Amino acid sequence: MSTTDRTVALVSWWVATYSRHLPAEVAERRQGELASDLWEQRAYGRAVGTPAPAVALSIRRRMTAGMPADLRWDNDNSRQHGVGRSGREDNPCCEPWQETGGGCWPAWSAPSRSPSGWPSR
Repeated sequence: MSTTDRTVALVSWWVATYSRHLPAEVAERRQGELASDLWEQRAYGRAVGTPAPAVALSIRRRMTAGMPADLRWDNDNSRQHGVGRSGREDNPCCEPWQETGGGCWPAWSAPSRSPSGWPSR
């Protein structure tokens, strides 16, 4: 297994992990979008002669940089489909997630709110 194959497997694991509690058709659509994107990136790298390790590094960087957006996507879809992180059809912000009025955040990173509703410093 090449470095790029291992990196693609890592991205596939990541998308499967954050979308596992969503309805199957939603999770599969997201996994398909990412698989297509990864295929295109690898094909482009081959077409322009980019070394495979450089393509793998680029994919890892994109995965890391995109994680916050992935979690926002997951949060939005969890709310839309009425499922929580545990897969239960209840409050999408179940422990250790905390509702802040602006979305779900891990409890350890949730912005604190002052009594007026503005983030406190």
